[in-house]
Amino acid sequence: MATEPSFPFPDVPPATVPVSARRPDLRERLHLRLQRHVRSEAFRPALTVVGFRGNDTDVVRHGVDRPEDAVLELVLPSRYSAVGVLASSIVATPPARTRRDAALAIGVPRSGPVISLLATSEQVIDTKEPQGWLIDACLRSVGRPTAPCQIPALEFPIALWLDRLMVAILNAPSTAPVAWDTAIRLCPVPGRWRSDDPVDLGRTLGSTTESWAALRSAAAQGSRSPVGVSPERARWMDDAMFARWCMGSFPDLASLRGDVAFLAPPTVAEHIEIALRAAWLAFSG
Repeated sequence: MATEPSFPFPDVPPATVPVSARRPDLRERLHLRLQRHVRSEAFRPALTVVGFRGNDTDVVRHGVDRPEDAVLELVLPSRYSAVGVLASSIVATPPARTRRDAALAIGVPRSGPVISLLATSEQVIDTKEPQGWLIDACLRSVGRPTAPCQIPALEFPIALWLDRLMVAILNAPSTAPVAWDTAIRLCPVPGRWRSDDPVDLGRTLGSTTESWAALRSAAAQGSRSPVGVSPERARWMDDAMFARWCMGSFPDLASLRGDVAFLAPPTVAEHIEIALRAAWLAFSG
């Protein structure tokens, strides 16, 4: 029986999309914008907000004098699929902790992972686990919640009290150091509940501390203005960002506590420590 001759079929490579026709992803586009930012701003203090839509990238806001105002309270228009922020930064290189100028780029889509890049004069690197108020602000600009807050609410009135005490201590003349009566007056508890007894004062501080949600709600309604947060800004934030923003207005709490203990008169410092321990017991229990 006759058969059809057999001819080998040539291998056909799978169809590929030319690189020029492929839409660059958010990371690639953010990388390009970061390089342009470094060239144009030359690491000067500035903050640029961009919006990504299709293949286009638009400058949405730009801030120089008060760079943070460019991104705080931003609501990204719906035509954009992601927001990007490019800002000046500083890096410290171990072991000598030499400080160098840098630029930071953050990209946050409406859903999906956050991208964070850092550029120096030598290279652009992908940072790991980005965090900070800029990340919070970008997330809020696209309507996403920020990372959960791990800061106990009691840390805020304690920081407020210790900060007030530091100001009083540093401004007090050497002939009239800060007294316990002054410390009582500066404690952020209702006046009618203030007590000369440090244990009672601490218990009141711990038991009257409001949650972050309650404090933000009061700020949003205009009845409270912690660290100068406006009602509009408080409404734009979520509870976790609000907490981190408030605590970011103070030095590290452990350092602040140590400074007060070192600089206050011994008796005053001892009473403050007693009050703080009582406050944490009341807050926890």
